[in-house]
Amino acid sequence: MVKNLNQLKKTIKKGTCLEILVHCRPEFTGQKRRVTMANTQGFYSIVPDEPDHKVSLANDGKGFVLWWCSVGRRIEGDANDELFFQPLSN
Repeated sequence: MVKNLNQLKKTIKKGTCLEILVHCRPEFTGQKRRVTMANTQGFYSIVPDEPDHKVSLANDGKGFVLWWCSVGRRIEGDANDELFFQPLSN
């Protein structure tokens, strides 16, 4: 179980597969992604086996980007305490 941002950064590497559990855009909820690039600023991901998907075509084929950020304020029981995606076995 990932407990903080530092552990998450170490977990998310190129080739990591994940599933989006919650997203503000409902069409992304439940979507599976594969990380194409990860660095100290964030990571890019594509939809595996769908090379023509708009997510996979974004950013010259690197996919959509998610920038790392830390939560400024944590409230017990708030959604900030939950992971909104989970790593899947490769």
